[in-house]
Amino acid sequence: MTQKINIYYAVLQYIPSQIRHECLNVGIAFHVPNYKMSKFVSARNKQRIARFDDEWDKSFFDITMEALHEDLDFPTTGKLTKQAINVFFPKDDLLQKDSFDYLRRKTEYFANEFQFRDVACIVSDERNLKTDMENLEKTFLYYDRPKSKRITTPAAKRLLKKSLKSKNTDKELTEPQIKGKFDTKSIIDYKLGENYLKVTSFDYAENGVRAKELKSSLFDIRTAVKDDKIKNLKIIVSEDISKKDKYESKENQEVFDDFNNEIKQLNTEYNSNIQIVSLQEML
Repeated sequence: MTQKINIYYAVLQYIPSQIRHECLNVGIAFHVPNYKMSKFVSARNKQRIARFDDEWDKSFFDITMEALHEDLDFPTTGKLTKQAINVFFPKDDLLQKDSFDYLRRKTEYFANEFQFRDVACIVSDERNLKTDMENLEKTFLYYDRPKSKRITTPAAKRLLKKSLKSKNTDKELTEPQIKGKFDTKSIIDYKLGENYLKVTSFDYAENGVRAKELKSSLFDIRTAVKDDKIKNLKIIVSEDISKKDKYESKENQEVFDDFNNEIKQLNTEYNSNIQIVSLQEML
């Protein structure tokens, strides 16, 4: 039997203004007790941070990231070259304890413009550990990579399934077989409680592929709502679609707006509750 391995993680957000409450993911910390290992991954796309906040302090940002690497990369890399921020970190006595405590204690000191989200966990195994960590990184630092290397829809489905099973132990997670009109595969990926879930994406390297996939998704969603009387449906997309982290291009925003308008029309027409949410919100 494959040994289960817990991956604990916490996402670091940059919040330049407590008044506006706009935030940008700039890092993710991992803790894997089975291997007595912790790791911090910082955002590499500095241009994006500069676009997000044209008053950002690059030097302070770099110092903060280096300090986090020094404290969270274990075994340590010893790469800290600048003066670390003066914060007391607890010792690594919790490193091998299988709980949320290690990352919680490591990250609870951050406030103001740098804040960690609550520690979360997914269950992996030895064979998939590296892939699952990479997919979490690809999800929360989504725009750090070119389109061709971002998380794929199949990978997003697998990651979502693991997260839902880890978080919702009191609810049954199933894969309902709801067939479309022109395919033998189910047009719905998962069902959790009363909610049906379908994973798709707005982000494709080729616009022709994107148009084909979104048209197909809309057709499937209409079929599910009309023929199968599905009311509660969440459409999960890999990108962060919240106002906190807008699309990188005007074109992508227009595609999302058009898709969202179609969903609103379906909700009105069939009195359904279809929501578009990001994968980040579900993890």
